[in-house]
Amino acid sequence: MISERKFATFLLKYIFNPTIVFFVYFLLVSSFGLSRNETFIFFTVVFPFLLIAFLFLYLPLLAFLFRSPTLEKSIKINHVLEHGTIFFLKEKYAIKRGVGGSAEKDGFRIYGKIKSKEDIQKAFEKLSQYLNGDTDSALVSKYFGSNIPILDGISFILLTISFFVFLAFDLDLTVVKIILVANIILFFLLRYPVGKYFQRKCTMCFEFSEPKIISIKKVGKKEILEKSPIYFVETKYKA
Repeated sequence: MISERKFATFLLKYIFNPTIVFFVYFLLVSSFGLSRNETFIFFTVVFPFLLIAFLFLYLPLLAFLFRSPTLEKSIKINHVLEHGTIFFLKEKYAIKRGVGGSAEKDGFRIYGKIKSKEDIQKAFEKLSQYLNGDTDSALVSKYFGSNIPILDGISFILLTISFFVFLAFDLDLTVVKIILVANIILFFLLRYPVGKYFQRKCTMCFEFSEPKIISIKKVGKKEILEKSPIYFVETKYKA
């Protein structure tokens, strides 16, 4: 029987994957644009079902839109500390994936391929030194989970605009193809620069100094994706 964690990982990897979501939506929009007359009735009939399907596919984006405006400053600061600690742990272990985390008011949770509390402490100390320099590469990364809803948002905006353009204007087939190709190019060109920008602006706060660890405690599982060992890192800083 499939565990909850494996099922959640499957959803994130294959269902809520921003690139897959983009191409599913892209296929629907392109089929409408390339053969509008033949597909108009079809889209009219199945639209309610498509709407339900896309609300499901874009759940990470919807959750992000509702949650990000209400994120407290302390959570945004700890989000920075969480990302940075994970980055330097991965650098130490020479891995790209396998360590995850989530920010809370008083600190952050961190889990996965972690060998010891001391490694977390050392990664945090390295982060503290790094915060005085360029923060982009260590703190804002395409591998972090908060990038998923942002990339979803880019694909949704690009393709929805294209859909309404196809709906409103009787375009030449060549123009339709150019717009569709432009969607693909823009998605792959914009997704990481725009993703990084919105991560910084919406989910992080850099208005703090002198971050320190109060304690590192081994804790129980709280979220589906968490994998042992799981630690809670209690933090303090000057804001």
